[in-house]
Amino acid sequence: MSALLKLGMAEFEGRLGNTTLPGRTREYALPETGRRGGVRPLPAAHAYANVNQGSFAIGTTSRLIINRTAQRRNFLALRNSSPAAEILFVAFNTAATAGSWLRLTANQVVLFDTVVPQDDVHVVSDSATGQVSYGFGVLPGRAQSIRR
Repeated sequence: MSALLKLGMAEFEGRLGNTTLPGRTREYALPETGRRGGVRPLPAAHAYANVNQGSFAIGTTSRLIINRTAQRRNFLALRNSSPAAEILFVAFNTAATAGSWLRLTANQVVLFDTVVPQDDVHVVSDSATGQVSYGFGVLPGRAQSIRR
């Protein structure tokens, strides 16, 4: 099967499983469970997304906003949609704190579309009036768990 897809910064060209980047070509494959030495090419469905989106009020206590699941996200976007100058801190697989490595200032956006975190997503604000907006895509055919 032949394909040419633009996804993030990479172009996928030729049969699925070949990754062409400017100046070089590499075979892309994930280890296949249950098979010794077998490989599985990048699925064609990775070029598409079932989009989930929403927003949460975030206070000064860390809040889990997106659960980790067995399915695969193929993009994740977070935006600090707070009404004023609140700062949001984001952590993966652990409670967010002011020391978390990902810090979003007012209206700042972070987009993961090449290497996408699959972990729980936690957010905390430096004030009681923080707000986070999110969007993420999942490979078709599975539902993502969202905290409400």
